[in-house]
Amino acid sequence: MAALTPVNPAWVRNTGGAFLERKTHLVDGEAVWYAGAFLKQKIADGLLYEASTSAASGVAADAITHIALSDLTAQTVDTTLVEVGVVTAEDIFEINSKSAAVTRASNGASYGLDVTSHLHTIDTTNATHRVLRVVQPTWAERDFQDNSADTLARVMVRVLAAAIDAQAA
Repeated sequence: MAALTPVNPAWVRNTGGAFLERKTHLVDGEAVWYAGAFLKQKIADGLLYEASTSAASGVAADAITHIALSDLTAQTVDTTLVEVGVVTAEDIFEINSKSAAVTRASNGASYGLDVTSHLHTIDTTNATHRVLRVVQPTWAERDFQDNSADTLARVMVRVLAAAIDAQAA
């Protein structure tokens, strides 16, 4: 058993065989994120923002539409263009668990996203505000690298269509 060092999500593959689609978008002038962070595009201004911890604020606040391909430091204007990946329901991402080991019993279960200090993890204690569905723990594919007893375990997930289709206000 190891306590893994969590990192932001990474795109692994698309089940349909497609590559990660890349687009250029304007970002909020105060936005800050690290590569791999999930992002949301707000309908009010069309700008990209870092996704937030899944919360009672509703599906719109829990939107996930893109993934950051590089770090972004605070700009002062809303005219900065960044290249980001477009998230689809067929994409599979590797993400760390917020605080626990993950078993095969979690396969197919849906959980919330936790965002703390720009670090994105799956919160397996939050089954109320679901945005991510577990495909399988990574130790099931890579037992030479990961262990079923790892804390902050790595997990393969998909973003739920409801989160992708959500309209962030």
